[in-house]
Amino acid sequence: MAGSTNSYGSGLINAWLVKTDVDGNELWNQTYSGLGQGLADALVQTSDNGYAITGYTYSFQQSSTGQTSSNVGSGELSMWIVRTDYLGNIVWNQTYPQVGTSIGYSIIQTSDLGFAVVGTSNSLGSNGKAAWLLKVDSNGVFQWYKPFVDTHDVELFSVVQTSEGGYTLGGDTDSLNTTSLASLMMIRTDGNGVQQWNQSYPLSSSCIMGSMVQTGDGGYMLTGTLETASGDRYLMVKTDSAGIMQWNQIYGASGTNDALSGIQTSDGGYVVIGVSNSSGAVFVKAWLLKTDSVGNAVWNQTYGGDGLDVAGAVAQATDGGYAIAGYTNATGAGLEDFWLLKTDANGVITFPTTPSPSVSATANPSASPTSSPTPTVGFTWTSTMTLAVVAVVVVVAVLAGGFAVWRNNLKTKGTKLGEKAKSLEGEGKLLEAAMCYAKACQADIQMKLRQPALEALGKFVSLARPLTLNAALSDMDSRQLGKIKRANNSLATSISSKNAQELLQKPETQKVRDLGTLLENCTSLNLDFVVDEALKDKGLKKQLQTAVGGVDKMLVADVAAKLGYSTEATLKMLVHAVDQHIITGRVEDNQMFVADIYTKKP
Repeated sequence: MAGSTNSYGSGLINAWLVKTDVDGNELWNQTYSGLGQGLADALVQTSDNGYAITGYTYSFQQSSTGQTSSNVGSGELSMWIVRTDYLGNIVWNQTYPQVGTSIGYSIIQTSDLGFAVVGTSNSLGSNGKAAWLLKVDSNGVFQWYKPFVDTHDVELFSVVQTSEGGYTLGGDTDSLNTTSLASLMMIRTDGNGVQQWNQSYPLSSSCIMGSMVQTGDGGYMLTGTLETASGDRYLMVKTDSAGIMQWNQIYGASGTNDALSGIQTSDGGYVVIGVSNSSGAVFVKAWLLKTDSVGNAVWNQTYGGDGLDVAGAVAQATDGGYAIAGYTNATGAGLEDFWLLKTDANGVITFPTTPSPSVSATANPSASPTSSPTPTVGFTWTSTMTLAVVAVVVVVAVLAGGFAVWRNNLKTKGTKLGEKAKSLEGEGKLLEAAMCYAKACQADIQMKLRQPALEALGKFVSLARPLTLNAALSDMDSRQLGKIKRANNSLATSISSKNAQELLQKPETQKVRDLGTLLENCTSLNLDFVVDEALKDKGLKKQLQTAVGGVDKMLVADVAAKLGYSTEATLKMLVHAVDQHIITGRVEDNQMFVADIYTKKP
């Protein structure tokens, strides 16, 4: 397994390679970093039983002679390849300035024993992200690279070599279709990286790439995530050898269901691994889905404990079962630990033999898979904290996982939702903005980003309170109030766990609880609570008392303006306040005054 750690090694964060036996017992581990950060995003086993890792580093800088200096830090993010022997000892490592400020997301060994890498750069073009394909020889010497720059973001996360010696690349884009929605895509090149064709697969919502594999019939299976209004869904797209889509399937209930990696199984079907919180859990759990050859769900299993459990890669073992790699903070000694599971052919865990209890995510795909027992939490190396696990090697089966991509996308998702919410707020679309802030907060909570989560939570509360009061005191569409309530309830669920409360701390969590109470009262039109909320401001309360007392009838209009309500809504509130003895004890006088002013509607 390959990923990263800050528990071992000389760097702040180190790329980490761990080798186990068939029962998951650690045989050895190696770290790679240099002076600064080194992170591994993908792993391939080589023909001599060694390994090659790609990712990025801040530690190395390419010299003018083309060799690597391990003592010079460029201070810029550089795509990185590390080549090791069968024990994880470095044979060579290189960075490649030709691809600019980049991250390598997938690596394969090519038929000439060299390597091909795909990744993404922020420095190759002026418009969004640019994707690229890089080819090096068996010693890591640069041979060529091909950028794929367009008017919008293009990102590549998977590469396979074709039987003709060319390459098929998988990723996502919002520039190769006419919908402006991000879609999964493929690019086919010849042996020199020259593009021959490309295909994109736009659907009803934006899609995020997980992985791509070539299938036994010469076609391809792409896995990813479809972003819908009610949450994310697993997505599978099957194509023929020319990239023409044959079918697609989506799976999952409401909430987060993000597919990170998939493979074709020995029976011609598929398994997809990713994360889900469809059961209402705050933190995602690992979710394994098995389908037949045309994407009909056969069974599904969830794995995890009381915390964050992320599975980024899966491989089929020689016994027909599955090895799943990821990370967890639900068990183990560190904040985030490498996590390895071994299951039988039905997804039931076969090791470790004495696992800890778990909580199932119970995500039910739309293709109606059979129900499954609740599995148990898997094995962890409890002495080591990690940041990512992206690949697993079982016997001779090798698969680069999509975890690093998912983690980056989820961080980006929270940021993008926050930016969208600010834009909507600026346009005066406060209801839509509030819902966006709620979703941004949930994404930030999942990634344990405290400050962004608090900011989004605060914005949601500040917008939702006046919206809720207005909904109760005016003729706002009940469906709008329902949207606010659903957003609040979903967010309240997200912060209800011990882990989330520790992340956010008081008084932020209390604000959502207060808002929940407000929503419940407004939904039942219990205006006592609403009036109490409105009268918390002492100056406003005095104005209301004066208005109801009959000293200055026109103050009612001023009060209405301050509250942001219509005069009629304010008067309705005052009538109710008087009836309930909220403002003053002079009930009869107040009732007569309010009735009079309500009739005249100043």
